[in-house]
Amino acid sequence: MLDLKNAFFHVDVDEASRKYTAFVTETGQYEFLKVPFGLSISSNYFQRYINYVFRELLRDGRLIIYLDDIIIPATDEKEAYKKLARVLETASRYGIELNLKKCQFLPGKINFLEHVIQNGIIQPSAEKTVSVSNFPEPKNAKDVQSFLGLTGYFRKYIPSYAMIARPLRDFLRGTNPFEFGHAQKIAFQNLKNALSSEPVLHLFKEGAKLQLHTDACKLGLGAVLLQQGENGRFYISYPLHEQKDFRSRRETM
Repeated sequence: MLDLKNAFFHVDVDEASRKYTAFVTETGQYEFLKVPFGLSISSNYFQRYINYVFRELLRDGRLIIYLDDIIIPATDEKEAYKKLARVLETASRYGIELNLKKCQFLPGKINFLEHVIQNGIIQPSAEKTVSVSNFPEPKNAKDVQSFLGLTGYFRKYIPSYAMIARPLRDFLRGTNPFEFGHAQKIAFQNLKNALSSEPVLHLFKEGAKLQLHTDACKLGLGAVLLQQGENGRFYISYPLHEQKDFRSRRETM
């Protein structure tokens, strides 16, 4: 995993817009020539820029980029070195600097956006699963929203997440006084248990036999994508589509 040094400072501020970044100090007024940290548009603008720089590698599926973090997925050292050479060559051509102290070359394990990736599997970070386990029972609608935000970020690890969480979401749509009832308590506990059990997904493996199991009910359409390995089946994804109210009234075939 590569980390870019002073990421936003790689991008020039348009000359006509520099006056809008002006600030005053004891020694005078200054303007930013490079995109500063803290502007509402800085992150989006930089993401577009860095995607353009590595557009060919992204198009080929050779990179994963989020702002100043770059992941180079590979199945072996030979592939990793080959991809790394192309990334460094491209970075040099555009004047992109790396923060070598934060770069990890050929790591066996990485933590990326609160997901831990190692040995062909991906799972939520321990810090986040502990946060879910320690989340107190909601006392108001804001607490429910916070809990759904926390668990929703890791919904891909939970089969039928949308249907499990439905009592909590439906509860937020109402205008009645707050009352965390039986259905909400069950949904709350089921989501806590699901994420506290250290769920994992396996990364897709080329050449392994695929299996797709599907199911449907009035609440939604669900599926489980698996692959067959030497030690049995392993889970890749839990696709789910929740039915909208008007669709849920149709008959399930």
